[in-house]
Amino acid sequence: MGIGAFFNSLYAFLFGGILGYHLYDQITLPGQPEIEFRQFSGYIDIDPDAGRSLFYYFVEAQNDPLDLPLTIYLTGGPGCSSVADSFVGIGPFTTTNNARALKINPYAWNKDKDLLTFLVKWFEKYPIFKFRDLYICGLSYAGHFAPLLANSLLLFNNETKSERFNIKGLALGSPVLRYKLDVIAQYELYASKGMISHKMYHKILKQCNETNEDNYSNDSPEWSESCEHVMNKALMTAFNVSSVLEANKMRFDIVRNPCDGKIEDLIAGKEVTMVVGGIDMCIPNRADFYFGIPEVQQAFHGNRTNLVYKYSGCFQNSGLNYSIADKHVDMLPTLKEILEHSVPITIFSGEDDGAVPMIGTLRHVKKLASEMNYTLTKDEAWNNENKEGGWLYKFGDLLTFMSVKGANHHVPLSKPSQSLYIFENHAFFNIIYTFIFGGIIGYHLSDQIGTLPGQPNVNFRQFSGYIDVDPNAGRSLFYYFVEAENDPLSLPLTIWLTGGPGCSSVGDSFVGIGPFTTTNNARGLKRNPYEWTKVSNMLFIDSPIGSGWSYSNTNSDYQAGDVSTNDDLVVFILKWFQKYPIFKFRDLYLGGTSYAGHFVPNLANTLLQCNTESKSLRFNVKGVVLGDPLLRYKLDILAEYELYASKGMIPKNLYKQILKHFNGNDEDNYYDNPTIWSEAFQQAMNKAEMIAFNVSSVVEAKQRQFDLFRTPCDGKFEDLCSGKEVTKIINEVDMCIPLRTDFYFTLPEVQKAFHGNRTNLSYQYAGCFEKSGLNYSLADKHIDMLPILKQILEQSIPITIFSGEDDGAVPMIGTLRHVKKLANDMKFNLTKNEAWNHENKEGGWLHKFGDSLTFMSVKGANHHVPLSKPSQALCIFTNHD
Repeated sequence: MGIGAFFNSLYAFLFGGILGYHLYDQITLPGQPEIEFRQFSGYIDIDPDAGRSLFYYFVEAQNDPLDLPLTIYLTGGPGCSSVADSFVGIGPFTTTNNARALKINPYAWNKDKDLLTFLVKWFEKYPIFKFRDLYICGLSYAGHFAPLLANSLLLFNNETKSERFNIKGLALGSPVLRYKLDVIAQYELYASKGMISHKMYHKILKQCNETNEDNYSNDSPEWSESCEHVMNKALMTAFNVSSVLEANKMRFDIVRNPCDGKIEDLIAGKEVTMVVGGIDMCIPNRADFYFGIPEVQQAFHGNRTNLVYKYSGCFQNSGLNYSIADKHVDMLPTLKEILEHSVPITIFSGEDDGAVPMIGTLRHVKKLASEMNYTLTKDEAWNNENKEGGWLYKFGDLLTFMSVKGANHHVPLSKPSQSLYIFENHAFFNIIYTFIFGGIIGYHLSDQIGTLPGQPNVNFRQFSGYIDVDPNAGRSLFYYFVEAENDPLSLPLTIWLTGGPGCSSVGDSFVGIGPFTTTNNARGLKRNPYEWTKVSNMLFIDSPIGSGWSYSNTNSDYQAGDVSTNDDLVVFILKWFQKYPIFKFRDLYLGGTSYAGHFVPNLANTLLQCNTESKSLRFNVKGVVLGDPLLRYKLDILAEYELYASKGMIPKNLYKQILKHFNGNDEDNYYDNPTIWSEAFQQAMNKAEMIAFNVSSVVEAKQRQFDLFRTPCDGKFEDLCSGKEVTKIINEVDMCIPLRTDFYFTLPEVQKAFHGNRTNLSYQYAGCFEKSGLNYSLADKHIDMLPILKQILEQSIPITIFSGEDDGAVPMIGTLRHVKKLANDMKFNLTKNEAWNHENKEGGWLHKFGDSLTFMSVKGANHHVPLSKPSQALCIFTNHD
């Protein structure tokens, strides 16, 4: 496939369309409340040949998800589900008391070798996060999973130049780090709390092993029969129960009993709760029940293997036989390697955790600090919401340990506020949960358009709103942004401007190149089969102020010109990229029609100059496309009468009379200075225009000059107000589309959906406003744009220009001469001069100069090529050989 308007044989597609997200995995869960963030879940096939897949659940941060980092969250077991665990304490939801629906979690953390394969493939699905700051977090046995993953990613960074994981930190909650010592610490804790006698604790030390922090070994111990016996007895004594199984269930919280609710009660529709010490201990049970509901599994795109056993947060029937030997592996050497890469580590433990006690974990951390030669820099209480949160130990700059007062093994469940505090103060924000053994995109959501009135269903998103380019003056530009229909994160961004000056690019997007056109009664929308969003992310900007819904509170701002317009556009783009940072380094194309022949080249040249002058800022400009552009105003006017004469619309002697008065301007002698036409010259031009279109007024003639052969729409607003359909189809072109668009944009519900018209205009919406007060510089219209185009070409930026052959406003014959003059100045040779075809029909004529300059005429098209020949316009934009 050849390039489209900008690529010139280097790229198959020109532009772009969700943004680095995988739409097929987006979900809405049964019974969930309304939210302003998105969720995704599904499988990543890490070994298709073996049929091995990992399940994940990804939640956007609630605010600014494109600015915040990504956190990978793992749960332990081994064999517990991180996905289900996300509904127990740190995810956006918890279940209602009957487990049939969801409610918002006020302490959600998304406020602000299998694993390595999984991540590589996950980033292929969600490339927006590929170079995002990455944090890895986990609980319990994820004290193995998370460090091993982090270290693997760091080693991967060292071994490859093509990929890089931007790891910024590791957080571990109640982690298993030195298993044998963690087991012994359980009984030390029970003795310190008076749950067993000190005599029994010392008997365990004597009967079991003599391992300590200084001589820890990875070798799996074979507990002696006497050791097993005394530990089991101590465990049952500690929790005052008669079975080891029951005691094991209770050791995760030495203060609170486990939930005594039953699944049968939930099945019967009853509420199941058990609040102890301010904590509902039945949340995990309800989460298990919720995940067992078929419609929940369907919404999650989960359970594609149709499990034969009941869902459980920690599966016992899955067949997983995790290596016992691996549980004994010492994780301190791995944590040491991570710290040696200057990656900070935060470890936190619940003070009431009887499974992996805080006293043991703190000793591990102190041992690690000693081996790293880190000094203790903080040893103090930490507070949350004016209450003691626990104790903080800081070693050097990279290693932190925090105990959490009153928390059990699952800190986010038992102390969610304190847990969130730890998380927020260590910069872990965007969260991804993945179902691993047992426990795992740059938009401004407030500007997202829910659905436009009368809009059909679509699989892309739309955004619109204001960018305040000068808050002090109250000057703001309005925009409409549409994702590309497919793969928006891989495709470029195109900025599209319309001429006038004073015409609305946003309104113009509904006339030919945007995703919609109006229905015949202008009360609804239908899909545009030739939408340019098939191949691009499109950004439409109403510029200058006084166009569309763009405005200023300062009257003098309406005295506008090319310089002020360009200055505002540059500020707009800088601020827009702050709102949508995902596009900041995307391939960027600039396009527009008519007087945008000034706007677009000026903007492109300024952005290229910014690239030269700034090291921190770079716009990835890849091409410029101009439709029927005003480039040399005086010569474009003269070309009108040349065209009329060539078509027999005016006598040739009248054209010669006009030419005689034209002061000798030609392609080799063009002057920027404004020309004051003589009275005789003006009379000759007026006479020629009225003769050309066989009308009695100059105003009517000027309305006709945009299309030589089709008459304008004669429908009225009154007809649309009364509910009638208004159309006028001539040679396959509905000339009433612009009128219906104006009416649609007048509807209050449309303006509300667009977040537009915040100044409550006192006049009726029109695609090209006459009552906005805009007084655009007449002198600037005369500026020669060829020098600017030349500067753009000198930076190897390709330019494509296309013109409708039936355009009487900016005739093709004049524009082609400008292009030939530009090619001559650039010393570009003519490399192609041939007809171009579209859908097995002649599309027009193609002129190619060198590698970077292309001109294409469009047969049968008027001044607005996308309106009159939409299929051909899309063809030009996308692909030509």
